[in-house]
Amino acid sequence: MKSFLCVFFSGVMLAAQLACGGGGSGTQPPGVQPAPVSSLIIAGQMLSPRHSHTATTLLDGRILMAGGNSTTSVSSFDYLGSAETFNPSTKQSMALPTMYLARSTHTSTRIPNGRVYMFGGTVDSRLTHVEYFDPALNDFVLAGHTFTVRWEHTATLLQDGKIFLAGGSGDQNYTCEVFDPSSNTTETVGWLHTQVRSSVTNRSLMTSHLLSDGSVILLGGFGSREDTPYLAPVGIVEVYDPLLKRITVATPLMTPRYSHASTLLPDGRILVIGGVGFDGISRSSLNTTELYDPRNGTVTPGPLLSVARHNFRATPLPDGRVYISGGESSQINLQTGTLRAKNVTVDEIFDPATNRFSLVQGSAPPRFFHATVLSNDGIFYSIGGLGEGGARTEILKFDIK
Repeated sequence: MKSFLCVFFSGVMLAAQLACGGGGSGTQPPGVQPAPVSSLIIAGQMLSPRHSHTATTLLDGRILMAGGNSTTSVSSFDYLGSAETFNPSTKQSMALPTMYLARSTHTSTRIPNGRVYMFGGTVDSRLTHVEYFDPALNDFVLAGHTFTVRWEHTATLLQDGKIFLAGGSGDQNYTCEVFDPSSNTTETVGWLHTQVRSSVTNRSLMTSHLLSDGSVILLGGFGSREDTPYLAPVGIVEVYDPLLKRITVATPLMTPRYSHASTLLPDGRILVIGGVGFDGISRSSLNTTELYDPRNGTVTPGPLLSVARHNFRATPLPDGRVYISGGESSQINLQTGTLRAKNVTVDEIFDPATNRFSLVQGSAPPRFFHATVLSNDGIFYSIGGLGEGGARTEILKFDIK
């Protein structure tokens, strides 16, 4: 029996020793077919194993990997301040000067001038400090601060170049802030609405997108609900209007979920995928999806995933399809504490033209809390993550045809 570290969220990260079986592909829904994807290859290696890190494509073509954890056992966490770049042309990784602060489950946002801003993380109270990576200097620079420590939050680049931060874990993370890179200043712009037993509550592990009208939509998350004493997934959807600096509630999701993924489709709809749901007793991974149209507030069921998964990544491809990579499939009974989990070893692709998922040919290495990016020439990379034996170093390249 093999074992690895599984992190299953319940407001904070909990480590548990899990039994890992075989493929973990689950029951394949009718109509799911292999996708025309030829190969999964190792394009390179990071200098440090890491998960819960960020990966960002720079304007010069390099990929920046920063922070995270280099966990090597089920009982240890090693928060990283290290950073490195990977050059897709040379397939080489290069160490960078360390960040000012070690960060994990933080966010990174590239602004138009090429700088990459780091927000939040899980280490200590100093993580109100903001820093950015300057590709011209090849180094990190301190740049002001936020009002509150937050992790498992969202960061969205607005049309005016400012960055909208919402929710997350930590104290007072029902708040939202806007950071201005031109002045390194922060402004509080409101707080989130949730299904609460008190006036305000934190909400983490949601997703966000910049819409064509300049507003930001926030979907789902993890927080308090009126119908249960447990922290649980919520179906709340909210929209931030940067002109009015106001957050309003929109049509909710069909299924409350957190640790899910969502992507904007070419037609303006949002595909909301997987995550963790709640049946009143257990929190379990989901294989359901839904299609949310922010223009009119309509939401309809989407096709089923081949396997229930959370802590995965969904990455839009240049041709409009969506690549679903990694994750884990788990269930925890909140009354007994019983936990069942397995790592997911299949990737799949959603095609909006057919409204179907297709399995990627061949098995994928088990990984979650990994990072994914598209290179400047549209190649898809999956980087690091947590799997059997701990944090991984592989930089995987998918040859998508």
